[in-house]
Amino acid sequence: MPDKIAVIDFGGQYAHLIATKVREAGVYAEILEPDHDVELLRSYKGLILSGSPALSSQDEFAMNGDIFTGGVPILGFCFGHQEIAKFHGGKIEHKGQEYGRSVLRITAESPLFEGLSKEETVWMSHGDAVVSPGDMEEIGVSVSPDGKIQRYSALQHMPLKHFGLQFHPEVDDTPNGKKMIENFVLKICSCRKSWTQKTILDTIENSLGKNTLHKKVVMLVSGGVDSTVAAVLLGKFLPSENLHFIHIDTGLMRENESAEVISLFERQGLLNSMEFIDASRKFLSKLEGISDPEEKRKIIGDTFVEVSQDLIENSSEDESFVLGQGTIYPDRIETGGSKHANRIKTHHNRVPLIEEMIKEGRVVEPIKDLYKKEVRDLGSNLGIPSEFLKRHPFPGPGLGVRCVCSDGLVENNEFEKVKKSLATIHRGAFKLGAIPIKSVGVKGDLRSYEFTATVCSEKYDLSEGSIFANVVFRFAKGVNRVLWMFGLKELPEFKPRRAYITPDRLQLLRKADKKANDLLLKHRVYEEIWQMPVIMLPVKVNGLDAEIIVLRPVRSERGMTARPYFLSENFMREMDVSLKETGSHLLAFDLSSKPPATIEWE
Repeated sequence: MPDKIAVIDFGGQYAHLIATKVREAGVYAEILEPDHDVELLRSYKGLILSGSPALSSQDEFAMNGDIFTGGVPILGFCFGHQEIAKFHGGKIEHKGQEYGRSVLRITAESPLFEGLSKEETVWMSHGDAVVSPGDMEEIGVSVSPDGKIQRYSALQHMPLKHFGLQFHPEVDDTPNGKKMIENFVLKICSCRKSWTQKTILDTIENSLGKNTLHKKVVMLVSGGVDSTVAAVLLGKFLPSENLHFIHIDTGLMRENESAEVISLFERQGLLNSMEFIDASRKFLSKLEGISDPEEKRKIIGDTFVEVSQDLIENSSEDESFVLGQGTIYPDRIETGGSKHANRIKTHHNRVPLIEEMIKEGRVVEPIKDLYKKEVRDLGSNLGIPSEFLKRHPFPGPGLGVRCVCSDGLVENNEFEKVKKSLATIHRGAFKLGAIPIKSVGVKGDLRSYEFTATVCSEKYDLSEGSIFANVVFRFAKGVNRVLWMFGLKELPEFKPRRAYITPDRLQLLRKADKKANDLLLKHRVYEEIWQMPVIMLPVKVNGLDAEIIVLRPVRSERGMTARPYFLSENFMREMDVSLKETGSHLLAFDLSSKPPATIEWE
């Protein structure tokens, strides 16, 4: 029996990321709910309490205090840190939301910080904070970029082996957070390393064999990393006569996407069980006149299922099919996939029709508990060609969520408040404005749907722009994204305009996407970037209809957090020239980290 760590999921966006970091340390981790049987928790070598969209100061969770008296080491992050402090008589207050990097100043000896420096960069994303530690010992304070010191950012109670961290060591933006987690798991909890890629593969095989072996599986494959790895897993472990792969051209594909997918499946020997269908007219007709992002995702997800059902009925196959999906964990958690999770956005593979099929046991998702890096590693072990595994992620709804739409209306009072908030920020060399377009984001584990700020400067310096963007996030209300407007020395007044998904807009976006990816290869930076969504925003500039083409290159391993990758001025200039050839369109660079912005806009 392998040693196990339990991650208690209070609905924070990083619960499964915590489990992933534990697994990377070679130890098996399971995600459990806060009301899990306390007696059963004693079978785990240690417990890690996640963050939460709830505020600890409001006592939204009636947590069983017995969890702290079971003799098992406990480590808490953010909300979990606050709950541990409350158990020890500490006091929590709502101090205002804080996101971004801070410096942890270690103030006392702790096995949690063994092998670390006296000062470490850490990532904050919270609204509550500990203001009195009770009988816990302070082992670290945090210092924000503006020099503000926050007490009790790291606490411990050595007799009970309880540890709390206000920051998020599980995210990549806390560079040595992995070491802190390893210290807890391997040293404080004394776990043995027994979790490997082979174990993951064996677990998936057992799950498929138990639940799916004798069922007909129909799977829609986009050709992206997730659906490809999931399809190859199904092909490896299930009888070929039970598999029916479908590639659907939705009309929302990138240039030459379908041809590349068919080529990949031919190389994998899965082409005999694959069917191609052009359903672009059906998808585009259903999206006509739709601007709401959630509604677009629902339409795309429902239409995927409808098309697959029509295909099966027309081919007289068994209607009691199981739907295969390449869902990974971020898709589930951002849709509110656990009891306490706050919905960030609905993914096309979590629309109500598919949720109902899941309840009926009619959906199989081999990689649903894995992150992108784990999926890529698994794909490599399965022999999938590296050029496909290294492809940038592409969302299932395709260009449907990158072609931003608008009904031309805007909440004027709300937008005016945003502009007034921005006006209070010291700008230095930057010009600062806003556009009347919202995008989805995440702040303190809560969904945000807020406006976009714009900056420009005479000097092209995305690094400085990113630092300024963090200032905007810290002080501006109602903003979760900041754009650098390329080539502008002054910001025009952007006004909303009505625009929906049309073949012409899609074709323009398709050309921009192709050019941007060609330039990544030309400048030899494609493999340095995790992905680069290319987004199109409809606006009016000086009374004329225009599109803003936004480049969103990011570095990330798992998609739960991300940092912008700074493109050179030459790259942006070449992209700008290409856009000018297609019409009077503007080019922008997304300076936002995740959080507070998500990687995709919708």
